[in-house]
Amino acid sequence: MPYTRFIVTADLTEKTEDGYIEHEMAWKHRVSETRRTWSFPASTSIGEIMAKVDSGTYDSEQLVRVTITEDRSSHEPAPGQRAVA
Repeated sequence: MPYTRFIVTADLTEKTEDGYIEHEMAWKHRVSETRRTWSFPASTSIGEIMAKVDSGTYDSEQLVRVTITEDRSSHEPAPGQRAVA
């Protein structure tokens, strides 16, 4: 019996202040991109997955894209590699 799970990848951007430009009287910002990955059992609802993704991001980060992929294997993951949900 195949073991099915969802692999969730979130693309995030983080905007931080990087100094003040005096002649323009404006703050300069640095934008960095981050990617995070989670694994959930296939029985997890999309609402639960999105709640976990949202709670796993910082206030300074903006969620850009979420990709959910179904993954099947013939074996369950090792005990240390179990799904997070």
